[in-house]
Amino acid sequence: MIPDPRPEPAQLPAGTIRERRYHDVTVLALEGEHDVGTADELRGRLAGAGSDVVVDLSGCAFVDSTIVACLAAAHRARAEGSGALAVVVPPEAAPVVRRALDILHIDSLLAVAPDLATALEDARRKST
Repeated sequence: MIPDPRPEPAQLPAGTIRERRYHDVTVLALEGEHDVGTADELRGRLAGAGSDVVVDLSGCAFVDSTIVACLAAAHRARAEGSGALAVVVPPEAAPVVRRALDILHIDSLLAVAPDLATALEDARRKST
């Protein structure tokens, strides 16, 4: 058998979701790679969060369409009630993350902020 001369592909860190609260807003910070393997956890966190949620993709290296679908479903659920969902996508976000959101036109569905401070300020303004 001839050995494969190609190096092993670099492994991105597994996806993690960190949750924190800022007054009445739940912030879910996604870090690493997020795809079908982390979609159930994200769905559960979004379902258990309060009415106003910010999903911070600043530390995210990859998202696929299942993650975008989770965001869209959470947005629809909150739009039927009195809550709101916003997504943080900074200018320096991973190009693959930005591309996935652009292809699926997420900015036409929900609020996209360039940083967490802006997203939290927008959420505070909407709740008053």
